[in-house]
Amino acid sequence: MDNEHIKVDHTKGPKFPVVLLLDTSSSMAGEKINSLNSGVNLLINTLNKDDVPFKWMEFCIVSFNTNVDVIQDFAVVDDMPVVNLNASGSTSMGEAILKGIDLISKRKAAYKSSGIDYYRPWIWLITDGEPTDYSETMRNNVIKSVHDGENNHNFVFFAVGVEGADMQTLSEISVREPFKLNQINFEDMFAFHTCPSLSNYGENDHILISPPDWKNINSK
Repeated sequence: MDNEHIKVDHTKGPKFPVVLLLDTSSSMAGEKINSLNSGVNLLINTLNKDDVPFKWMEFCIVSFNTNVDVIQDFAVVDDMPVVNLNASGSTSMGEAILKGIDLISKRKAAYKSSGIDYYRPWIWLITDGEPTDYSETMRNNVIKSVHDGENNHNFVFFAVGVEGADMQTLSEISVREPFKLNQINFEDMFAFHTCPSLSNYGENDHILISPPDWKNINSK
């Protein structure tokens, strides 16, 4: 996907790209996948009701099981269809994380080539298991890629483990402590506490929207 072939909407000002990496392996079947679908659709519908602050957010949704698929390329919420994920297969988490990082890199390159400012991107990993594609080489590559990206201010990475998740692995991958949950309020998860002034763009990756406060997110 070459930068010149990536469509960027120039009409809505600076951008805030968010990649959702969603586990759709067989262990997510039943209540978990239904809750995930409901949560993501609630997020989209909730953000779509606000006229101003969320219109510059662009979401990309990647599902991972045996395969890693971009089921929704970067789009603002009012252009996104209803999400209906199905669970099957294994857990290609390592490949999904590297895919998410690559998608962010290409999206930022497209912004820069078009002269569009942006906030530092977010990547969310939501999983209930452990990776099945995690050779020593893959493990080292994933950890290095996430940590280097964070340290270089290329993106912010969040790991969320629902019941059954390998929290130790998530702790190795993520710079910040992963959040463990059974159910979650997606609206609170993605809400940010302060909106940077529109006059403060210019350094792009250094403009960080406040991460959510895990302590204020309801987990039942």
